[in-house]
Amino acid sequence: MSFKGIVKFAVPIVVAVIGWFAAPIIKSKMDGTPLNGLPGILAYWKGVVTTPMPIWLLFGAVIVAVAATNFLKSRRKPKPNLSVVILPAPPPRWSIGKDNLGLFLSVHFHARFATTEEHSLEILKGHLEGTEPVILFSDITVAGRYGESMHVHLAVRPILVQPGENLTRRLVLIDQHGNKHRTEKITFLDHPSPKEVFGFGRGTPVNCLICGQKLSMEDFHPSAAFAAHKRCVR
Repeated sequence: MSFKGIVKFAVPIVVAVIGWFAAPIIKSKMDGTPLNGLPGILAYWKGVVTTPMPIWLLFGAVIVAVAATNFLKSRRKPKPNLSVVILPAPPPRWSIGKDNLGLFLSVHFHARFATTEEHSLEILKGHLEGTEPVILFSDITVAGRYGESMHVHLAVRPILVQPGENLTRRLVLIDQHGNKHRTEKITFLDHPSPKEVFGFGRGTPVNCLICGQKLSMEDFHPSAAFAAHKRCVR
């Protein structure tokens, strides 16, 4: 259970316990009689249970409870609807990228988004479960039921996978209202970049982007989206 779920479960219990202690204390203060500690509290609640409750008081309590429930429901805004369908082609994939703060996990996938909301939804952040968002490279605005498919690219930390492995996680998308939308589990495949992209085979030296030293094809990190030694990408 998440921390939010634990709090939601615990709050009514705490309120009930406080009320259990507070009611006899308030009653004793109003009557000007001693409470006699815990035995007095137990005696108070025994009297409440064994004394018939007036029908008007019971009816009033039911009305108050119903009114309070309806009020809380009216104040609670439903989360906007967002449908995300992950498309199989091209398959979702991952690689390792780099920014000024260090390395990050870069993920790509194709998806179709849809919403039944009257107003459009704008996705501002995204991350995989168990990671923190770094940047969302894609502009995702969902304006209706029949959106066209789009390419999604985002970066997260930490890096959860090793070269050659697949990564399966749910994606969490956060809209402009702060609502979180979780997708089905997505399997991302390792997507090595062709060594020719970085200049190998052209007769010119290739240097590591991290340490600046010369890089050979044997030392090239297979899952990095930039030229780097295996030892430099950890």
